[in-house]
Amino acid sequence: MSVMLPWPFMHKAPSSMTDSEKQLLLQLARASIGSRWEPGLQDKILVIQQQLERFAQPQACFVTLHLDGKLRGCIGTLEATMSLSHAICHYAKAAAFEDPRFYPLDKSEWVDIIISITLLGPLRPVPAENRETLLSRLTAEKAGLYLKDAQHSATFLPMVWQQLPEPAQFLDALLEKGRWQAGIWPTAIRAWLYSGDEFSE
Repeated sequence: MSVMLPWPFMHKAPSSMTDSEKQLLLQLARASIGSRWEPGLQDKILVIQQQLERFAQPQACFVTLHLDGKLRGCIGTLEATMSLSHAICHYAKAAAFEDPRFYPLDKSEWVDIIISITLLGPLRPVPAENRETLLSRLTAEKAGLYLKDAQHSATFLPMVWQQLPEPAQFLDALLEKGRWQAGIWPTAIRAWLYSGDEFSE
């Protein structure tokens, strides 16, 4: 999954979000993507943003797109820099049109994609002086994982555990994603865990 990887920033996921508010966020993401072809959707975007005014605090989040059961785009950030409604608009469009792993979404695909949103909890530092120490934490808590050293960084959202259920498999895939050298534990690597509230259409 593509991700903006800034320096870790502590934040809180919004609490007491209702199911109807989550559905509004999903509608907001879909309208934001569709506004590329249907400018009239801008009015709907403004109405939804007004309905979500109570979530004005900056929020870290990801927007993920699937098409025919396969990943079609995923962009987000670990750093809370925008209000929730503006972040959803921004990352929905980025997932659809700027994920470098995919060609930009076509209008014909827009009606068939399934949109998921993940709201992130605080980044919590965990020991990572060696592989075994980090694996023990991953075994105890299957959360999102963010790794970083002086040259590389990478993250997996909590949802990735569904595809990579074994901690060693999960960790190795993330190290590969971050382009660390296989078989050698990265020098001075740091690690953070985080929770994620995921919901889908």
